Amino acid sequence: MVLKSRSILLPLLLHFLIIAHCLVAEDALDDSNPCGIFFTKFTACLRFATGKIRTPNKECCDSISDINNDEEKDMLCLCYLIQRIHHGNSTHLMIMGVQETVLLQLPSACNFEYANVADCPKLMELPPDSPDAAIFNNFTSSASPPSASPPLTYAWFEGV
Repeated sequence: MVLKSRSILLPLLLHFLIIAHCLVAEDALDDSNPCGIFFTKFTACLRFATGKIRTPNKECCDSISDINNDEEKDMLCLCYLIQRIHHGNSTHLMIMGVQETVLLQLPSACNFEYANVADCPKLMELPPDSPDAAIFNNFTSSASPPSASPPLTYAWFEGV
């Protein structure tokens, strides 16, 4: 029994470390990347974000709880993450299977009272009628087609 649990645990741990490395690029904790700390916290939510579990666990919600406490920077980082996945601009996250629809549900799935993805267009300073704003405004629909407009780019966000 011990041998069997070790044989499962080692590949799982290795997989987690690879994912964490992909999310947190070498310079992610550098001051030039304001989302580096958020990505470190977000690794606790990968099982939910990839659809492996139906609801986020306590560790996930606790690790990103700053998005619920007037920490606009962390919520902004989640918004950028969703936007990048929507446009297919994050190869690492797409390879890992991070799902846009699941990320859109993350604040409500964690029962965060003050964090809402509908606030992303305002936080990101997007025009309300832009295709990128629609990503967040139409998140209750089952699937939204990719926008035809080119995605916004943020130089410090390119490593993710």
